[in-house]
Amino acid sequence: ASLLFVVLSALALGFHTMPKSFFESSANQQYGPPLDPDSVQWYPDGKTESDGSITYEWTELNPEKDIPFSYKKISDYKVLAGGKTSKASFSAVAKDKEEFDKLSTSKALNTTELGCDAVGLSHLSGIYGYIGYAVKAYGKDIAPSITQLLKDSPPKVTMKWPKEEGQDFDEVLSIGKTCTDGEAYYFNWALKKSGVVDSACIPNSGIPTDTSKCAGEAGKFQPQLKGYVQGTIHEANTVRIKDALIHFGVVNVNEGAVQRDLLIGWDGSDWIAARELVDSEQRGLFSYAYVKVPINESKVYDEVNVIVNKVSSIRAALSFIFAAILIPELSFFF
Repeated sequence: ASLLFVVLSALALGFHTMPKSFFESSANQQYGPPLDPDSVQWYPDGKTESDGSITYEWTELNPEKDIPFSYKKISDYKVLAGGKTSKASFSAVAKDKEEFDKLSTSKALNTTELGCDAVGLSHLSGIYGYIGYAVKAYGKDIAPSITQLLKDSPPKVTMKWPKEEGQDFDEVLSIGKTCTDGEAYYFNWALKKSGVVDSACIPNSGIPTDTSKCAGEAGKFQPQLKGYVQGTIHEANTVRIKDALIHFGVVNVNEGAVQRDLLIGWDGSDWIAARELVDSEQRGLFSYAYVKVPINESKVYDEVNVIVNKVSSIRAALSFIFAAILIPELSFFF
């Protein structure tokens, strides 16, 4: 496996998030309603083509008008078992370090799994733990099959923007679906479509040919989080992060490169986080540690990410900056 590929890509990747502000004119006029920081927002579904590709058809929209996205109040979601922001401590993922260390997601990737570059990349970028611990918060202990998510990802995503004279604003993203060019970064579409299964069912050693059943006799075919998507919460202060934790279990604060923290609870004046273990030279060890990080009560994150069930949402709002929605360009690393 190419460790250089894994490390460089992990340093470049964040998570695909909703923009915080809106398209502004030269007069600094803001279009559309302000984002509600007490809600979680996510991308619309788009149109699924016959080959599985996704198309966002926005050619008839005025660039100065907002584009629909879905949202729902955080408080409208069911609180996870035992969740109360007034409690001195809480975690839906693990009650203590001993339980955390025994979780399937906490176990280090083995040599066979590291033979698939995309799996190692998913671990270093935090995606592996983000998905695995979210599944645990919702009730199941699995090690996520990244290769299944890659197989079930769309081969291409096209965003068709309004045209201006002499200009073409279509954005086309081709998604790699092999161990060498796969990007679990775009897991959102696969999770919504198929959910995620345990790597005991579909191993992370290679891209499967069939994701409708387990690869062998081991494991059970039980997709988790089907219909769920990645959502974004804006202006996330301590109160909102705790509120998100009791509803969604895991909060990705989008900070760090190789040593990225995933918040999974709190204990007194500390956050409880799952953190990528690194060696003395800051090289990822493909395993997570249970750590406590002092809570900075004055800190407000521009945006954080959670994994939410979109199916129950019945509301839509108008938002999105015309320019900020563009999918990140990663070709420099390939």
